[in-house]
Amino acid sequence: MNENKNSKGPLFLAGLGLCDENDMSMRAIEVVRTCRTVFAENYTNMMREGTLRRLEERIGRKIVLLAREEVEEEKKILEACALGPTALLVPGDPMTATTHNSLVAAANLRHIQVHILHAASIFTAAPGAAGLQIYKMGKTATITYWRKNYEPTSFVDLVAENQARGAHTLCLLDIDPKLGPMKPSHALELIEKAQSRGNMAVLSPETRIFVLWHVGWPDQKVWAGTREKYPFSADANEPAGPAAIIIPSKMHFAEEESFLSFNSSR
Repeated sequence: MNENKNSKGPLFLAGLGLCDENDMSMRAIEVVRTCRTVFAENYTNMMREGTLRRLEERIGRKIVLLAREEVEEEKKILEACALGPTALLVPGDPMTATTHNSLVAAANLRHIQVHILHAASIFTAAPGAAGLQIYKMGKTATITYWRKNYEPTSFVDLVAENQARGAHTLCLLDIDPKLGPMKPSHALELIEKAQSRGNMAVLSPETRIFVLWHVGWPDQKVWAGTREKYPFSADANEPAGPAAIIIPSKMHFAEEESFLSFNSSR
């Protein structure tokens, strides 16, 4: 590729926010309307059903949904940039996934201008919804489905590291194309299984937790209580859809008040 001739672009990474097309900023909508090619990915989060279809009607552009591998390979996106303005629509805020950092670096190497159109992110929305203070959040843990020959347990060590520092842990739960969003009850069971394999103990029956469903959606739900009081199990009527767990460390008195306000079992 001749970098000087084919450095058209620009490339816009536009955040979709947490729920649906209505969470995009007005600026992002106007910019995407001007793009020759519009891509989207939905593997980093789950949006409301029909989001991309309704967005196509709003912007007057066809949206090409890319698989994770296509985004990571970058080829389709960079080839589109060589022809003119291109957008990649990303659930949440665009730069919270390392894949997108790699894409920006690849575009920079080809002298393609990159513009980030930010939107709401689970990294700030979940602690805010739980009434926790952002500056007390530690490293984020991701809990993935266990598969044959793949049973990661390092998320427990990360929670333990945060607790040693007095920091809260946001646990993001896996979203699998076939299995769907992981339910919090399943994630809690995985933490307990990981502990039984010799990892640091971070979850006991008395451990306080926040469980959040559909953060940023109109039907957002927050539950707080101890692990033993969590009202759902794998075979019960647990709320469906994308969820997250926060395991707090020592809480500020204002955070304690928030915990009590969500704790229906007290």
